[in-house]
Amino acid sequence: MSQQPTNWDEEWAGLEPEQPRVGQNWMLIGILFTTLVLVVVCLVGLYVAAEQLGARTGPERLLPPGVGNNETGNGEETADPPHEGPAFAPTATLPGAASDNEPSGSSQVVAIRLTAPPTIDADLSDWPDGPTAVSDHVVHRADGVTRSPTAQAVWRLGWDSSNLYVAAAVTDDVHVQTQQGNQIFRGDSLELQIETNPARNGRALGPSNFQIALSPGNFAGIPPSAFRFEGDNQGRMRDAPGGHNISIAARQTSDGYIIEAAIPWSDLNVTPVPGQRLGLALNLNDNDTPGTARQEMMLSNVSTRSFGNPASWGTLTLQE
Repeated sequence: MSQQPTNWDEEWAGLEPEQPRVGQNWMLIGILFTTLVLVVVCLVGLYVAAEQLGARTGPERLLPPGVGNNETGNGEETADPPHEGPAFAPTATLPGAASDNEPSGSSQVVAIRLTAPPTIDADLSDWPDGPTAVSDHVVHRADGVTRSPTAQAVWRLGWDSSNLYVAAAVTDDVHVQTQQGNQIFRGDSLELQIETNPARNGRALGPSNFQIALSPGNFAGIPPSAFRFEGDNQGRMRDAPGGHNISIAARQTSDGYIIEAAIPWSDLNVTPVPGQRLGLALNLNDNDTPGTARQEMMLSNVSTRSFGNPASWGTLTLQE
């Protein structure tokens, strides 16, 4: 009787040892890990993009030329809610100052038309009577600064076909200025932010925007000085090419200082005409810590002023 050949498949059926699936498990873990990494990378990318967009369009995170963040360059700026003004009465006055019924810190500024230019010597006696503006609204306070404002500026502006003229009497109980050039905002100083084309209704900085910084110096080894910034197409404020032709003089007083300046219209790319309107914010930088370079506080004539939003600035009208 012939023997049937052995069917080894049947004989071994169910007897094969189960092979470990270690390789497949590690492959699954690798896929999950890679997926997780990609998700994290995507989330980080979205966060960075949102932060950059916020810096371009959000409030008060645009910085002046050449500065970074925190103490090495925190100059402009994080805005505080509008402040109602200092607790003390203004002592800085100009010749023929406006009456008490004019609004403090008004955002509507008038530059008087001058028939004869004033001498830029910090003696304001040759200025005619006219309206004034007051910078007394806190629009920036550096991190850790909680004190009440201890400074304010009273301004008068004038104009002719050649220049925009500035006269400012500042009340300040502690004078600190250690900087020059594009860093003078870190000490006691003044700033004019100017929109030369308000018709554009721009909510971001652009080439029609200028920032003029005026420093009284320290009345010792650092002389009075000015610096001109200009906006660019990327929404930043940069050192203006070509420098400037601004004339400036300063004088210390018993309770602060006086600044007088002539800003050529050519430095602003403006041809002035009577009745012309420009955007304007008049700002006072205050530093009360001797030996430091820090913009501790900024006060403006416009309570809603935002550094990077020209639409939030006030208005300058050239008197007819």
